[in-house]
Amino acid sequence: MATYQILYLLSIPLILAAQYRFARNELLRDRYDRWFNNLSLGFINEALLLALDLSGYWLTRISA
Repeated sequence: MATYQILYLLSIPLILAAQYRFARNELLRDRYDRWFNNLSLGFINEALLLALDLSGYWLTRISA
């Protein structure tokens, strides 16, 4: 796993805590609903990045 991915995953709890603590506006929706949506998008993003990394690895091994 790349260093930036590890830092990204470690920063998620910090971002969630800051979002809860320093909210500028009153929350109109339940925070768990928003967190679920945001975390889902983040995990989909990481899965796609991992798939692209693996496909690039396999393509270079096949062509070599």
